Amino acid sequence: IWRLFTNSWLHVNIGHLMSNIVFIYFTGFFLETIVGHYYLLIYFYIGCFGGSLAVAYLNRFSLSIGASHGAMSLSGALLGTIIFNKDVLNYTFNFLTFISLLPLIIDIFSYNFFYNKNISYIGHWVGYINGFLLSSSLSKLIIPQNWKLVMKTTFLNIFMLLNIYLLFDYFHYYYKKTA
Repeated sequence: IWRLFTNSWLHVNIGHLMSNIVFIYFTGFFLETIVGHYYLLIYFYIGCFGGSLAVAYLNRFSLSIGASHGAMSLSGALLGTIIFNKDVLNYTFNFLTFISLLPLIIDIFSYNFFYNKNISYIGHWVGYINGFLLSSSLSKLIIPQNWKLVMKTTFLNIFMLLNIYLLFDYFHYYYKKTA
């Protein structure tokens, strides 16, 4: 179980490490100015953990290393945060939406045209979804409205169901515990 938490600190080489650092820096800069450093760390680590769980769901014995799922989680968290505060972030909304969707678009494009078996695409995508769902449910509503409250509750429930199912699968099924 320890590798679900520690794999984001390991990288294949210095290029892999530097690309994750640059990606986390630029996405994290925009997100941290909106939500603060506390939520930034929550979104990052939840994305790392959820991405690792998704990879373990597909193949318990595959190795997933790098902080890419956490970085993708920050992009998803940025999107979730700005959607619920669009009425306040009106002049920067389009720019921030582009910044938050660009990594997902690049990842899907890379998967379709330049597939590499050593890249954990499912970990990236589940990290992005975890960041989006969690930030949507935890985002502070600057202008509260009923539809925002309903969506926040719905996204929190989906987040919990997804991760509880992945945890249950990780601990329960014996056939995935032996090589």
